[in-house]
Amino acid sequence: MFEHIDWNKVSREYWKSGDSHVVIDDFMTRQGAIRLQDELIRNQMWRLKNPISKHLHNTRPKTDMAVRVVEALETPIRRNFGRQYRLAEYWALLYAKNTDGNVHADFGDLTITYWLTPDRYNLDRETGGLVLYDARRPADMPFSAYLASGEASRAYVGEHARQAPVVIPYRFNRAILFNPSIFHKSNRPHFDLSHPSRMRMNMTFSFRDPEETRRQMEMVR
Repeated sequence: MFEHIDWNKVSREYWKSGDSHVVIDDFMTRQGAIRLQDELIRNQMWRLKNPISKHLHNTRPKTDMAVRVVEALETPIRRNFGRQYRLAEYWALLYAKNTDGNVHADFGDLTITYWLTPDRYNLDRETGGLVLYDARRPADMPFSAYLASGEASRAYVGEHARQAPVVIPYRFNRAILFNPSIFHKSNRPHFDLSHPSRMRMNMTFSFRDPEETRRQMEMVR
């Protein structure tokens, strides 16, 4: 499924960026991306992410294409980024409102976020993507401080960021591979909200080294 991607080149660009991020356009075939989006929309497991955001969250969706993507991703990631990496979690988000994302960092070692809504429904092509801040969570920061959508993350970024954030515009069939310790947020989208197929949708895949995960958990207990 991902044989067309030069994963060795992706890995080199990632490390050249200072283990920050790399953009992968045409992540899947166009037909595959459209099928994945359609299957996810039809899936019955969507739930409110939280009462405040109103965005819809789908944890480990078991559609045919989603399972195929999950099975196909782990091998190239392990071969090119770390032999111990395992796909620890994956989920989909559907932005039912055009609201700004919340600044946070994630747990894990490597994240891929993948955008699935066709560009014709994006009403502002310079927005709706990903904002990466010049600040990373320290290893001993409690989960509640960096995972939660609150003042702690924003305050930490405000105190430690020394450069302007990197803003990656939304594009259909674009994936961003990045270090989840970087504080980040979804840039405010401006999508057509008249139907779920037109709302901003992404899938996210979280890879972790089990040994590193145990070490991090011990440090923050």
